[in-house]
Amino acid sequence: MKTKGFIYIASIIFALLFSSCEEEHMMTKIGDSAGFVEEFYFFSVKQDQNFIDIPVIHNSINVAGSKAEIELVAAEGTNAGWITMDKTLIDFDESDTVMVRLTFDLASLTEDVNYSVSLQFTDQYLGYLYGGYEEVTIDFAKWRARRMSDFVGTYDVEAVSNYEPGDWDESWTVTTEAHATDPNILLITGIAGSDVAIEATLDFDNLTVTIPYEQDLGDVYGYGSTLLYNSNANLEMISADLTGTLFENNNFEIDFMMMYFPAEGWDWDIFTPSFTKQ
Repeated sequence: MKTKGFIYIASIIFALLFSSCEEEHMMTKIGDSAGFVEEFYFFSVKQDQNFIDIPVIHNSINVAGSKAEIELVAAEGTNAGWITMDKTLIDFDESDTVMVRLTFDLASLTEDVNYSVSLQFTDQYLGYLYGGYEEVTIDFAKWRARRMSDFVGTYDVEAVSNYEPGDWDESWTVTTEAHATDPNILLITGIAGSDVAIEATLDFDNLTVTIPYEQDLGDVYGYGSTLLYNSNANLEMISADLTGTLFENNNFEIDFMMMYFPAEGWDWDIFTPSFTKQ
């Protein structure tokens, strides 16, 4: 009887200890999973816009929601003290999508220096939501107006095919230089491997790039002259200038770039090229 009594008392003590540990734990339950909506953000910190909201999504098989803890990890050269998080413990009881706000100390940042932090879950019991990301990286810099020199250099280009994405994608390396007389024109050499420089007009106020259509890349695919045309989601030829977006990290992207062979009457592909500065 003493042995049974001892086992009974020990089991009660174990249950109480386990319950206490559970209380200290963030209440993540079996079946809970969470994730970040995006894997990467680039944020330009301005005087009137010095914060960014990062959505965190959650899924639970339980009726009541649970909590999850996250931490901020600063990359080398970035001081975590420059960033304030409005929460480190996320309570999903009220909603399955919770915003985490990061506020940046603009005065501590140096112009033309890139910084980076990441948000990570610290809860080992938490699963990762399918379709979400277990970590998100936020690269940020102190804002200043873009200028032509920001977009001069060498770029790696991933040209995604709109006909067969993945299978027909192309990779290029291009060089850019400022026009000799027009301060708004950037010369791009290396599109589709061409040694012909094409002209692109940069609008730094609206962060847009415009490429006049019918510029000739030369014989880059073996079918004679290759002209640039605009297109759209329906993959139609459009006799209009190509347009794209300039980014504050000095990269840029063109929406639709058709490679058309006038001698053949058909096009090679319609790409969405992304230009990443080396």
